[in-house]
Amino acid sequence: MHRSPTNVLFVSRENAFRSLLAEACLRHLGQGKFKVYSCGMPALVGNAPSPWTYLALQTAGIPGEGLRPEWTL
Repeated sequence: MHRSPTNVLFVSRENAFRSLLAEACLRHLGQGKFKVYSCGMPALVGNAPSPWTYLALQTAGIPGEGLRPEWTL
């Protein structure tokens, strides 16, 4: 039986570190089993992701291309 990927949304205030990190990790480790999204509060979105996000992902060997803070619903 084929199952559709489970949708997962990570939410944090600025969507600049924790939720982006969680999104990238689950997307990488979930191997296609999940459709992963992240978002933050609209007034705080628009800044670049924290440099710590990319450093943490690079250290773990997880791709971080295309990550950006956004308001998604």
